[in-house]
Amino acid sequence: KKSIDPALAFGINEMVVCATAYQPWTDKIPGNTVGGHISGSFNRNHTTWNYSRQFWDYQARNSYVLRQGKPHSDLCIYLGENPPVKIYTYRLPDIPAGTDFDAFSTNALLTRMDVKNGNIVLPDGVSYRMMALPRNGELTLEALKKIASLVYKGASVYGPKATYSRSQRDAGNEKEYTALANKLWGAHPATSGFGKYGSGVVYWGMSLAEAMQKAGIIKDVSMKTGNTKESGINFIHRKMADGDLYFLYNNKGKAEDNVFTFASTGKNAQLWDPLTGKRFSLIPGLSDKHTTMIPLYMNPNEAYFVLITDKKETLPPVHW
Repeated sequence: KKSIDPALAFGINEMVVCATAYQPWTDKIPGNTVGGHISGSFNRNHTTWNYSRQFWDYQARNSYVLRQGKPHSDLCIYLGENPPVKIYTYRLPDIPAGTDFDAFSTNALLTRMDVKNGNIVLPDGVSYRMMALPRNGELTLEALKKIASLVYKGASVYGPKATYSRSQRDAGNEKEYTALANKLWGAHPATSGFGKYGSGVVYWGMSLAEAMQKAGIIKDVSMKTGNTKESGINFIHRKMADGDLYFLYNNKGKAEDNVFTFASTGKNAQLWDPLTGKRFSLIPGLSDKHTTMIPLYMNPNEAYFVLITDKKETLPPVHW
């Protein structure tokens, strides 16, 4: 088996051919290109075009399935002001293995976020267990007020104490800013700790992994041997109406034979093969009220879907 394009392992669910040059002739091969050396020729005159049907079917299956249900991530990361400048170089905390995340802007914070049952929720039903703040402690007063309201309603937030705002609109409001930050983190917080405000909790100083553990957030995907980050296993989790769907991608040239634990419960499990469109039954291992263990084998650079559900179907067993 061959792998899906690695880009899909990071949540992309639509493949687009950016620039296919117009081809007015049928006798000139490969025909027009996009700037010659600037872009490759990808059109009906390409030498591999007549053999590419399976590739497009493969991309179509993955794109379709990755649009089902709702995306699920335990963590949402507030980028602060001026996103998305250099997000990956200094704005992200050390994301624990087996944890997925979404990043968001100030506009999303102020207009789309609320709290329900201790989770941070969006109008479309997507929810998160914890919010991570910019690690430089920079928040505007407006953002700080909204974060405080979310914590008061029950949200879990991770990040250093808010210390300043670069916004000119906040000039003269230093006392209000400091008073609100003190309510969340305390006037003289310890180097590492956590504190309650209303129904929620703020964590600081410790690693994000430790904060998530203290908040009772288990890894979405874990492995009996090693972990997803070290083993090169990327994943996407989609919440379906009748189960949890995981897209797994083995991002290395070495097979992975392991027992995976998913933060999902269900009596039955299935493997969906995007290469062929076929589905197979899996045998779930030990389970508890929060997780399901499933032995899986992944060929080098292989990708497939795992569905955990209570729905029972008669499917052929998978053969590794």
